[in-house]
Amino acid sequence: MLKLKHFLFAALLLPMAAYASAEKDNLVSFEVQSERELPRDLFQVRMFLNEEGQNLKNLNKVISDKLVQATELIKKQQAVEIQSNNRQTHVRYDDKGRKTGWRGSAELVLQSKDSTALSQLIDELSGLMAIDNVNATVSSQSLARIEEEMTKEILGKFRHKAELISTSLQAKGYNIVRLDILAPSQRYPESEPRLYKMAAARNLERDTGPVQLEGGKAVIHMQLNGQIGLIKD
Repeated sequence: MLKLKHFLFAALLLPMAAYASAEKDNLVSFEVQSERELPRDLFQVRMFLNEEGQNLKNLNKVISDKLVQATELIKKQQAVEIQSNNRQTHVRYDDKGRKTGWRGSAELVLQSKDSTALSQLIDELSGLMAIDNVNATVSSQSLARIEEEMTKEILGKFRHKAELISTSLQAKGYNIVRLDILAPSQRYPESEPRLYKMAAARNLERDTGPVQLEGGKAVIHMQLNGQIGLIKD
């Protein structure tokens, strides 16, 4: 009797397994993409200063005084904000490991959507701090405005491709099994280091007039990964 039950149970599983296999065979996975080109409208400039001295108290005062002067200049430009600041102090040693003094450094990261105001501020700060890096990106506000439009477009592309696959394979229709929309990402051209090189050259040449910041454009990329189940019967 036990063997008969096992046989009946196995017999019942066979059509279920065949059905599951058929369902799996009718699954189709694919991806669609959407891209937009947007101006990089948010600028970030990393500026720094380095000082050395034998007396730690005097060294800290020199750095503090320069930071106070820099902060006062920054506050005058309402379109520019300090995104982050950092300050460090280290012991200075000679090649024999003997303490010879102190090294201090400070860093400010400035951010603005007004490239003209930021350029002017960089020029004003040039006697106090040097440029370490300049970066331009697409602001979160611009990304939010374009995301809804790109989402509608990419869903339209998904629907079109799903219908094309269903029709081409002579299915009666399809069901959406999985739909994953990846968050928009920014892609930059190979010339991205241009801003940094331009700023570095400004530090070395000390030419007249403010640095001219040009953000260029970025490609905003969105991708949808989906899976449909074809209806054959």
